[in-house]
Amino acid sequence: MTNLLLFGTEGCHLCEEAEHVLESACEFLPEMSWRSIDIADDEGLSRLYSDSIPVLREEHGNTELRWPFAAADICRFVTELQRRIGNHRSGETQEQRITRTAS
Repeated sequence: MTNLLLFGTEGCHLCEEAEHVLESACEFLPEMSWRSIDIADDEGLSRLYSDSIPVLREEHGNTELRWPFAAADICRFVTELQRRIGNHRSGETQEQRITRTAS
């Protein structure tokens, strides 16, 4: 499961649009979940994201997707996150995967 955070704030029309895009992407990515985080509730998040919301970020990492994004962008973003997580869990290096694939 890939868990994402959508940083935004109440009354932000771009954040509302981003929520609609995420809902569309969920149709293609049943292994993805997301939740909204209102940056107004946290001074640190407000400083970090006030000029760039909406921002989509993996829940347990630092990889971000900044607005504007479409459902296809989210699909690519999640696929890349899952690939990296899978590669990390397998313990294989990229060289080992290439060697194994070439065999």
